[in-house]
Amino acid sequence: MAAVESWDTVAHKAHEDIKVAMNFKWKKVGEEQGVSIYSYNDGSSINYMRGQVKFEPGLTTTRKILDIVSGSDAKDYDPSRIEGIVKQEISKDDNGNCLEIVHLKYNSGSRFVSNRDFVCINYAVMNTAENSAVSLAKSVDAGIPPEPGFVRGETLGAFIIAPTPDGGQEVNYIVQLDPKGWVPTYLVNAVSRDQPMVLATLKAFISKH
Repeated sequence: MAAVESWDTVAHKAHEDIKVAMNFKWKKVGEEQGVSIYSYNDGSSINYMRGQVKFEPGLTTTRKILDIVSGSDAKDYDPSRIEGIVKQEISKDDNGNCLEIVHLKYNSGSRFVSNRDFVCINYAVMNTAENSAVSLAKSVDAGIPPEPGFVRGETLGAFIIAPTPDGGQEVNYIVQLDPKGWVPTYLVNAVSRDQPMVLATLKAFISKH
C-alpha cells in the first residue's frame, strides 16, 4: 500500500502514460453509433482499445463531461457498472480536479464468468485555460481486500476531453483491461472491442440531461 503522499506521483505517472498512449500507432477496427474504434498492441498480450466520439456544439461542456466521467458511480452511462465507492478522498477542488481511491464493481455479463472489481486511483484534471480535461483510473494496491464473489482485475483507462474548432468537444476513451482469472487472452482481446462503446452510452446520457 502506497503512502498517501505518493498517490500524487502515481497519478502523474499514469497521466504521462495516457499522453504517450494517445500517440500510439492506432489501427482503426470499426465505427459504431458514431464512435470510431481503434486497437493497439504494444507487445503485451492484452490490446489497448480506444474510442473517439464528437459532441456537437451546444450539447454540453468540457466541465460537465469531466464531472460525469470522474464520478465514482457511472451506472447512468455504463450498464456494466454495479457500483463505485470512494474509499479515500485525497484531494479535491472546485475546478473539477480530484484524486481519490475508488473501489469499482462490474457485472461480467455472463453467468459463466465471475463479476470483476478494481481498486484504482481516480484522477481528474481540468485545464481551464485550454478548456480540456482528463479523467483516468489506474489499478493500485491500496490495501483493500478482494470482494467475495468478485475477481480482482487490473486496468488503466482514461477519458481525454478536448475542444473542437466549432465549439464542440472530442472525447477519446483509452483502456487496457486485464480481467485476470481464467479468461483466455484471445477472448479478452475479442470482447475488448466493445469497451470503447461506453462513449455511445455516455453521449446518449448527456443528450438527455
